[in-house]
Amino acid sequence: MPVYKCRTLISTPQDLLRVTGRVPRLSSVYSRVKLLASRSEVSLKKIEREIQRDPAICARLPRLARIMYPALDAGASTVTEVLSILGGERIRHLLLVTAVAAAYRKIKTPHIDMRRFWRLAARRALLARLIALEAPHVDPTRAFVAGLLADVGHLLLHLGIPVPALDAQMRAQQCGMPVNEVETALLGFDYAQVGAVLVRRWRHCSKIENAIEFHTRPLTASEARGDACTLHVASRLAEAIEDGADLRRASGAIRAGVWHLVGHSYEQLPEIIARAEEEFAALVDVLLPQPLAGETQAATPVKGEAVPITKARARSLLHFPAANMAPALTRKTG
Repeated sequence: MPVYKCRTLISTPQDLLRVTGRVPRLSSVYSRVKLLASRSEVSLKKIEREIQRDPAICARLPRLARIMYPALDAGASTVTEVLSILGGERIRHLLLVTAVAAAYRKIKTPHIDMRRFWRLAARRALLARLIALEAPHVDPTRAFVAGLLADVGHLLLHLGIPVPALDAQMRAQQCGMPVNEVETALLGFDYAQVGAVLVRRWRHCSKIENAIEFHTRPLTASEARGDACTLHVASRLAEAIEDGADLRRASGAIRAGVWHLVGHSYEQLPEIIARAEEEFAALVDVLLPQPLAGETQAATPVKGEAVPITKARARSLLHFPAANMAPALTRKTG
């Protein structure tokens, strides 16, 4: 018997995306440009024509390009100038980031501080790119894209199944446990897997999918383990910086095998962090140029359907505190 009352059984990330009608869709411009950029003979004029169909993407693209590709001429201030310098693969990465920023920046959910969400995404993306410069076989642009998208699964959980998502969030805070471990215990999957399934839908890059899916447990990654380790380190550092936590303690929690694969050590972190901070404000401004109207900092009650889980999994949760559970949460005990 399920622990949560629910009309629809959701046991996988694919189930969640299938029943969640509020997942923002990327602009159709992204799909068309991706196809054009993947051809052996890339037509920049056709790509530019497609991009100009979407004003939101067209306005952000040059600014994001200069941040994603620091070697790009500062004078590249138009879509035409940017496209004339970048190749097909870089255009695909740039378009994905721009399309996500345009589609997802208007999301509102009462249990996630969206300004903090985008600030973390910006820090993580910048740190991942800088860490990847020394990491063997890790492309810095690919690392940047993975860093920006790593937490998108949290949004989908709170949009689709807000009650159990908040329950997991509160239990993780109470227990001092990683939220992905509590989500797995409650739901059978975590936010990282949800994010990876979403990126897989876009058919963009399997290494980015893999990095997002395994960044919470990078040494178990089945593909591109260096990418997952890079994203893992960037995520830990971004959260510590944003929360004002002790960086030495945060880095000390990262396993030695992860440090080995990214080719860095704690002593190199101050320089990496300082370089990331130089572009942080500019990236946040592109991703979220103004405060969202009516955004909330604190969690508030919301009605939503929960995910049913098995009685066996419910028993495994008994060591988690049940006090102060999510408001309006209806549970079955039998």
